[in-house]
Amino acid sequence: MNGPRTHHKFGHALSARADAERHYRTDAALDHQPEFVQQVAMLCLDGECFVEAARLFESLVQIEPLLVSGYLGLGYALVVSGRPAEALTEFQKAACLDPGNAAVNFGAELAVRALAGMHIDYRQAVTYLIASLPVAGVS
Repeated sequence: MNGPRTHHKFGHALSARADAERHYRTDAALDHQPEFVQQVAMLCLDGECFVEAARLFESLVQIEPLLVSGYLGLGYALVVSGRPAEALTEFQKAACLDPGNAAVNFGAELAVRALAGMHIDYRQAVTYLIASLPVAGVS
């Protein structure tokens, strides 16, 4: 069974493995690029994939702990996911970094209102604010 055909298949398998490892390294490297993580998180938020958006924004603030927009995005994802207490914590972190930021204050107010049981279209409110999030590395 060690004929040319077997060697040919083995060669393809080795090549496929090398390609997979190269793609994995590229994907892993992108996972640590704040701009990439934020863009994907924003797409998830825009596409109403709130759990995934929250996960990505959590990664973003681990990569860039001083990035206000990371905490904003995480707060927005959490508030629309029905987790306003956690959202308020993230907005408070953002406020510590940028106390005068209107988007931070608005987000915190959304979380407070959600905690109080007020009925607001949180998704619509967040949609209006998505455009105000600065790009990673800019804020």
